Amino acid sequence: MERNGKWVNVDYTNRIMEESTALVSFTLLGKSEENPSLQEGLSHIGHCSDKLSILAAEHAEREALHFEEPIFDYIRLVGAVKAALQKRNEVHYAYGAAVADLELKETALSKLLKHARGGSSEEKVQFAESEVRTAQQTMEDTKLEDDIVTERVMREVERFKRDKLADFKHIILDYIQMQIEYSKKVEDEWQQVIPKLALIHVENGGSPLASMSPISEGATNGNFQEQETAPTSLGPVIQEDYIPLNGDLADSLSDLTLLVDADVGQDPYPRQYDEQRSPYGQGSNPDVSL
Repeated sequence: MERNGKWVNVDYTNRIMEESTALVSFTLLGKSEENPSLQEGLSHIGHCSDKLSILAAEHAEREALHFEEPIFDYIRLVGAVKAALQKRNEVHYAYGAAVADLELKETALSKLLKHARGGSSEEKVQFAESEVRTAQQTMEDTKLEDDIVTERVMREVERFKRDKLADFKHIILDYIQMQIEYSKKVEDEWQQVIPKLALIHVENGGSPLASMSPISEGATNGNFQEQETAPTSLGPVIQEDYIPLNGDLADSLSDLTLLVDADVGQDPYPRQYDEQRSPYGQGSNPDVSL
């Protein structure tokens, strides 16, 4: 899109504005946060986003100036080269038509000279000779114009090819260098925020570093620490008969029965049944009672 004589990448500009608006919202979120350390951390992100939005706007202008405009200039120049080649083709076609017209009139003159008889034939011969001379002059003029236009156009095309190679090399290298510089600036801005975010306190009574997750702590120290997994030990099998919803740990543990049998020949899981504790009464079988 062209605006005020400059080409503007509308999609890229809109994307930068959306990202800037989303990042600036961190500032508003920080003001509404009760935790002071988190509020300060979000505020730092908001200030960083403000700087990044300015950098993005400046970067977009530099891209339009140093990359988009030269590309569009070359597009227009290619259109001019195509128009020049089209003009050269028209001149060359005119020269070919003049040559064909001269050959046709020379053939007609030869026929008149071969069958010339009487005074009327001499007049026709003179008229045909005059047309041949006119066609000859036209052919020479169009040939000269064709030679001049062809030489000029081909010289400009060759120069365009040489300049295009050097210019495009310069444009692409500048564009890559510009992207590298922009990426470094963005990285520097975010790097300045990381130490400030590491100071966010978590309500666990410890230091900021103690409240960090293993991944965050590894990223801050430059390495990751692997967490040791506690080996699981196999103990006696515990069968949970009933755990009350509202009760303490002692009441719950009293309802757990350890099933351990050292004899191999016996059932390792015998059914333990206490008639006194049975809710069905003595002598009743809980498996068949409803």
